[in-house]
Amino acid sequence: MARVSTYGALAALSLAMTAPALAQQPQLPPGEGRDIVAVACTQCHTLAFPTSLREGPAGWRFHVQDMVLRGAQITNSEVDTVVNYLASNFAPGMNLPPPTQVTLPDGDGKPLVEQRCTACHDLQKVGTDRLGRKDWDRVVGHMVDIGAPLTANEAKTVTAYLQAKFSGK
Repeated sequence: MARVSTYGALAALSLAMTAPALAQQPQLPPGEGRDIVAVACTQCHTLAFPTSLREGPAGWRFHVQDMVLRGAQITNSEVDTVVNYLASNFAPGMNLPPPTQVTLPDGDGKPLVEQRCTACHDLQKVGTDRLGRKDWDRVVGHMVDIGAPLTANEAKTVTAYLQAKFSGK
């Protein structure tokens, strides 16, 4: 009997601890594809991830296909629906959810990150990613490929800044 009570108490504690996090989940706007996104994306991360990005159709297609390759439970017939939903509701220039206050460390690329990257991402995305040095090359290159407003020299400055300040390896 004591074992059952202990398990019950642990389950209640676990639920109580996750309730605030669940309450803070961003809400997805209505539309075709919403339910697929709600289920598929939350298998690995919170809805704060897809709702904090701002991509056009090509960028969302890249992310969706990348997630499918990583195991997201989205069928081939659902990919277009998901891409259309995300591109319609989370496109560049659309209002981002209220950001968590993030202050970037000083450095040569800081103004560029604050001005250019925030057209599509909040600073929390930049401030919490810890990538390897080569990964930052790839990420910034991809951002330029899909339309980030950076010249070649600015992209090098941003990459060097991110590598110096946000590399985990």
